[in-house]
Amino acid sequence: MRGFAWRLPGSIIGLGLLLALLASRRITTRSMRKGARWLLADMLLFFVPAVLSVLDHPEFLGPLGIKLMFVLVISTALVMGVTASVVHIACRWGDRHGL
Repeated sequence: MRGFAWRLPGSIIGLGLLLALLASRRITTRSMRKGARWLLADMLLFFVPAVLSVLDHPEFLGPLGIKLMFVLVISTALVMGVTASVVHIACRWGDRHGL
């Protein structure tokens, strides 16, 4: 957000605002569920550009594509593993401190 000279990504600010709205009960989990279902129903539309880029670059279907897929799978697994570890540590810390 350049207007406020903050050095936080917009997604972090958005998650903070969402947490504040949920905590203040300005929005409900029911409305969140409704929006999530709508996004999941239209998820295919988010992947159309990726499919079109593969059609434009047939080299992704050969050895280069296998290497890229390997890097994507490994990096995704690492991100998921680190995220799960951080959440687990935070939950244990919260349990010990009564939060």
